[in-house]
Amino acid sequence: MIETRAAPPLPPLAPAYSSAFTLRSIVDTVRRTKPLRLSDVSQALKHFRSLHQLTQRDLATLLGFDQSYISKLENGQNLRDLATLKHIATCLGIPVQWLGIPTEGSPSMQSSELIEVAPSVIRLSQTVRENGRADAAVDELWPLILRLDILAAQDKSDSRLFLTLAAAQAMLGVILGDLLPEEALWVSVHFFKKAVAIADEYGDAMLKAEVYRGCGNELRKHKQYTEAISYLEKAFFLAPDGITKGVAAALLARTYGEMGDKENFRDVIGSVLYAQDKATSFTPTFNPVTVHEVHVRGLLNVGQVTLLPSLLEQDTPRSLAVSVAPQWYVISQLTRAEAQFCIGKIDDGLANLKKALIGAELCKLPHQVQRAIRSVQVVEAYGPAKAVGDEAKILLSKLSRQTFQISSPQ
Repeated sequence: MIETRAAPPLPPLAPAYSSAFTLRSIVDTVRRTKPLRLSDVSQALKHFRSLHQLTQRDLATLLGFDQSYISKLENGQNLRDLATLKHIATCLGIPVQWLGIPTEGSPSMQSSELIEVAPSVIRLSQTVRENGRADAAVDELWPLILRLDILAAQDKSDSRLFLTLAAAQAMLGVILGDLLPEEALWVSVHFFKKAVAIADEYGDAMLKAEVYRGCGNELRKHKQYTEAISYLEKAFFLAPDGITKGVAAALLARTYGEMGDKENFRDVIGSVLYAQDKATSFTPTFNPVTVHEVHVRGLLNVGQVTLLPSLLEQDTPRSLAVSVAPQWYVISQLTRAEAQFCIGKIDDGLANLKKALIGAELCKLPHQVQRAIRSVQVVEAYGPAKAVGDEAKILLSKLSRQTFQISSPQ
């Protein structure tokens, strides 16, 4: 039996497990054919150290314990103190139930309490992401999803619980789409597919539109264009207002552009521009800056280069005044650089590429750095361009060390 007596004060925690730890834990969970249930502390500590390539001393520092105590726990010393177990679960980013800690109250009571709290966590994660800190957002969202998953497995009749889980999974998919390198974007698609399954069974039109839109966008990044278009078209038709229709249309235009489909791109970008003109307000992800970026990149992809010079000069005061998510400035500067390379303005393009790399480092956007490396290759014969490309490769290596390398499942 686990003892619930008061435990002696524990040393201050090392900063809560970092986004790099959280990302590794997420991918480790996704890769497993069966859910991981760490039934004892020894197994939990060994798995955590193996996953994150930590020594016992590293783990002791993270937990605030002596290294010899970590060794004893890993060798099977019994631990029954509730406060210490909760402390370990928090540091490792796992639900307390995984360490055999009984939860208070019935599953229905736990579900009700979590459903009340979850929307605030999801909104906070969205706000943090829109302020350029997707790495911090993932630390808040992942523990919530783990707890919701456990409760959903215990009670399959609570539709509110499943809808809450779908909303959290969709938000995690968006965040992972920012943080993961291109070769790992299948993880983002994985969570969106789980959210889609729930939305299809329990969701209303608004939830379906949101989940389909996000799923389609991540599929586009993963170059699954046919499936992406299917989801994005459904999102467009289900969208409840002009802004959300505009967002879905912008993603459709981006997809058609990447496919090189000139005719469909022309038609859909017209709908996007119409939605922008009719809008009375904008969002951090649908505004003149984001629409301009979609338009420029689409023209590049479909080969309509002659239209680029005039479009690149269309920055307006309204565009600059609107609130834009920081990652969108990175994306926009990269696209502008690519367009400037295409029309021979290499120095201007390199200046924008450097700005984009600074933003990508601050926001931890490895796949935008990968895109920058590809972009500069077309002008690498120009001496200064090679230097910028080398800087981008160093930055990608740095971001990879901060997170990890992930390959697609075989």
